[in-house]
Amino acid sequence: MIGTATSIALSCVFVFFSWVATSNRTNSDCRSVALRWLYAYLGLAAASLFWSATKSPGVALMYWMGLAADCASVFLLAHDDESSEACRGIMRGYVLGASIVGLIAWVIPTLPDLRIGNEDFLHPNAVGYLLAISTLFAIQLSRHSRWMTYLAAFCGATLLRTLSKASIAGFAAAIVFYLLRDSHLSRRTKIWIGVAASAVIAFSWGLLEAYATTYDQGNHLETLTGRTYIWAVAWEEAMKSP
Repeated sequence: MIGTATSIALSCVFVFFSWVATSNRTNSDCRSVALRWLYAYLGLAAASLFWSATKSPGVALMYWMGLAADCASVFLLAHDDESSEACRGIMRGYVLGASIVGLIAWVIPTLPDLRIGNEDFLHPNAVGYLLAISTLFAIQLSRHSRWMTYLAAFCGATLLRTLSKASIAGFAAAIVFYLLRDSHLSRRTKIWIGVAASAVIAFSWGLLEAYATTYDQGNHLETLTGRTYIWAVAWEEAMKSP
């Protein structure tokens, strides 16, 4: 609790200093589609506090404040006229931190289901989510730094090794859109990326088959079958109390 409160307080302090640093230069255009979706998400998250069944609405509110503070910090920096380097700095820090987490996940013992990570402190799904975003950041930053290309490869390979299905699927959809619509990479580089990704998947095929067998035999709530039960119960309860 103390750690959470401290983290949120620091986020709020950072928002204040970001606002002071950019108040004279910040672009006031807040009408982009991305920002509208962000406002809608934050608004829905805030409204959900009124019907949340949490034991501590105050703690839930603090978490929301931390999320809003983080979004506000990025907004202030990203809309500054001199924001290019600030945004790259944020992404570089994210990639570096994710790479360290990925390295730790490789070093610690593998889980019984063949995934890297730790069930309690470094869950494979959390690691996969982190690495999916960091791989996208590293690919974008590779136009300015060659070593980001190597970190993109490392984060991408580690993402696959987490076997986090949702993160891998989300990353695949995002990277395909990026390569087709908004990429600085040449066609030859895109082809090489496709070839490299195919090679990694082929090399890891034995591991993927072993994991699929283990996953299919499970009867826990974290499996797909268990999740469908959770979804069914959640839908039933939602209909009782919309």
